[in-house]
Amino acid sequence: MPRPRRPNHFVAIRLLEKEFRQASVQIRDYLTRLVSGLAEHFVPVETLHISLCLLRLDTQADVQRARDALQEFGFNNRRLLPPPLVLSFPHGLRDFKSTVLYLQPEPLARLHALARSLERAFKDKGLSVTCPSENLCPKGIKLHATLAKVRKLPKGTEAGSQTVQCIPEELYSQAPAADFGCQVVDTLELCSTGKARGCDGFYNTLAAIRLH
Repeated sequence: MPRPRRPNHFVAIRLLEKEFRQASVQIRDYLTRLVSGLAEHFVPVETLHISLCLLRLDTQADVQRARDALQEFGFNNRRLLPPPLVLSFPHGLRDFKSTVLYLQPEPLARLHALARSLERAFKDKGLSVTCPSENLCPKGIKLHATLAKVRKLPKGTEAGSQTVQCIPEELYSQAPAADFGCQVVDTLELCSTGKARGCDGFYNTLAAIRLH
């Protein structure tokens, strides 16, 4: 059975609030003072986000259908006049298999409902949602905000004395409490996963919608 193709686009909630970014930098600075090699594994503050939906778009026609689906989703959502979704991060730092340092947003149930509605909008256009929100890649992590990620070394590469291969709980649990504040979810952006970045340092954005 062929392996599913990796996603090459995603829909993001950008984490732009000053408190969130300051707290992220505070955690990064504290942990990198303890382990300097961790610095390269932290997500740049300009790209901090929550991925709601991961997509595989192979053609310009696919990209246009995704744009159309997102625009229609935004129009329908604004027409319904839902109450604003305000995220907080009350659980502190968590890790996945000691390789991903992340925060879990709340209210998670409402965020998952938004993600499922978005997935349906894309699937109704015949598009491929590669990682549904209930089992977001990597397996086992639900919707989350990644702060740092340690990637596996390429095959045949030996770990040096300064190579960081994990982020153990006993390391990050020493970090002082940080206030990540609240984030109002009012905009969704369709982005590509490539290395290209916009003038503000964020991923290349192909479309954006307002939810309210």
